Amino acid sequence: MCIGDYNEILSFEEKNGRLPKPLPPMVDFQNALLFCGLIDLGYNGYRFTWWNEQAKKAFMEERLDRACALVEWSVLHPRVNVIHFIASYSDHDSILLDTTSVSAPTPHRRHKLHKFEEKWVSHPEGEQKIRDSWTQSLALGSPMNRLFEKIKQC
Repeated sequence: MCIGDYNEILSFEEKNGRLPKPLPPMVDFQNALLFCGLIDLGYNGYRFTWWNEQAKKAFMEERLDRACALVEWSVLHPRVNVIHFIASYSDHDSILLDTTSVSAPTPHRRHKLHKFEEKWVSHPEGEQKIRDSWTQSLALGSPMNRLFEKIKQC
């Protein structure tokens, strides 16, 4: 499990203000997480964790701070809760990783992960459909794009 300032965003929705972020650095970050086998654990609280301390047209904020973990780690900690706290003393917000929470304090703001459900393979055709989706050859593209295509195929 890794938590902290990754200094990059995963998608255009993780940035507000000024010019749009170029796509190649986001794809590189997605590929790095995929290569390491890490998934984003989501969060509760305000969407953005960093701001540039500028006003008006120069204002910009991004979600640079996050918690990521191996799928195996997240299975061991199914109730993990990542909370963004607004910090007045820094341009980065504090983040807390709570592995003991029973429920999320603000579920309406939570970015939920899509997790594998064991019941899917209990369906008569479920297991075969999953195997076919993961072994089938798909279009060219980045490893992250191929992963998303396999998930969509499922």
